[in-house]
Amino acid sequence: MIIPLDPAYLAELATRISFISALLGGFAAAFFATLLTPGRTGKLINWTTGCTAVAAVALVCAAVVTAFIATGLHPAAPAGYQEIAAGQTPRTVSVLCLFIGTFALLIAVALGGWLRSRAVGITATVAAVIGGIILLWAFAGF
Repeated sequence: MIIPLDPAYLAELATRISFISALLGGFAAAFFATLLTPGRTGKLINWTTGCTAVAAVALVCAAVVTAFIATGLHPAAPAGYQEIAAGQTPRTVSVLCLFIGTFALLIAVALGGWLRSRAVGITATVAAVIGGIILLWAFAGF
């Protein structure tokens, strides 16, 4: 069940999530493009590249959906659009995309460390796990 929120608060929340998603999605897309260099093969590079692709797509989707939510909640939006923008489906899709994209990016960071060396792999994995725990705690509020 979704908690009803004041439209002004929801619009502000959507604006902020859209910005964060766009920023992280751009980072994931750049990470993805970097991994596409010719000559790099193997399971680890394939998994890392796949995770960055998932992260980029999911985060861009989250950015677009939350931007639609924010604009749909504007007082000058067409009649009936505010109810659609504040509805359960756009909110669920945006949070799901943000969740999937963020965790795919964390997994890609962890895997990417192993491409460099064992020490960097351990450091990146520990950082990603700690980041994941913090994000799970933050997402629990939504």
